[in-house]
Amino acid sequence: MSQSHFQDLDLRTDTKALLELCQDVIQDIEEYIKPERSAPIKYEIDFLWISALFRILLKRKEYSERALKVSLAAIYNNPADYSCWDFRRQILKSLQQCSLFQQELEICNELCLQNPKNYQIWFHRRFLCTFLENPLQELQFTEITLLEDAKNYHAWSHRQWVVDHFQVLDEEAFSKKFLEMDFRNNSAWNYRYFTLFSNMRTTVNSLELRQSEASYAWEMLQRSFMNESAWYYLWKVVNDEWHLFPSITQSVQHLLEEQKHNRLVWITWFNILRTRGEVSEAQVICK
Repeated sequence: MSQSHFQDLDLRTDTKALLELCQDVIQDIEEYIKPERSAPIKYEIDFLWISALFRILLKRKEYSERALKVSLAAIYNNPADYSCWDFRRQILKSLQQCSLFQQELEICNELCLQNPKNYQIWFHRRFLCTFLENPLQELQFTEITLLEDAKNYHAWSHRQWVVDHFQVLDEEAFSKKFLEMDFRNNSAWNYRYFTLFSNMRTTVNSLELRQSEASYAWEMLQRSFMNESAWYYLWKVVNDEWHLFPSITQSVQHLLEEQKHNRLVWITWFNILRTRGEVSEAQVICK
């Protein structure tokens, strides 16, 4: 917690109220640093004051812009503090000012980039989205985040939520872009499956789509037949209906000798035999 964050707090109020607030803060700090505590920790004075102020305003249920500033200072001390984020949501819902929601999103942008794998920040961002309703802005932000770390689960999860909540279509190119960057990126494969096979798609095109995606997965497997993510995607798309994908079934059979030590190829062939009803042949593979 920097000195500037502490100095920026606006505690302006009448003298009596300010005195009461200071007394409450001092009492809270004294309780917090009692020497008889089982595991005393030595905190910087700024941290103690900010934490005490936050706890007092939380206890008072003060939903004000002052409370927003105090809770933000507390978050800079500890961005993972769920209570601070929850309090901010209560304040924003109480004040109902669009400008405050937009400012909050800008704060989230900064903190997300500084703490890209913080659960609380991403959850808070989702809350803001429901009020601001700007999916394009969220898609742009998650892309920036994923270009920094293409396997950031939080960013993929948030983008998936945005797509689902705002019924965003045409995300195929996005997942393809990241699979071209890294064809083993399991998060990108999962995201692709979600966007292509969610309830937004009609069953009329489902077989055509499945065959197209099975071909795409098989094409990506040519780069490496040890790519577990691509195999899992293929299995999910096929869904044990190998009779609908005869060319891929034949290609897998041709791989058995070339990839005889590749368990993924043999697992696939086992499933093909099993779905054909050729149980005895499938059992031979297990021996």
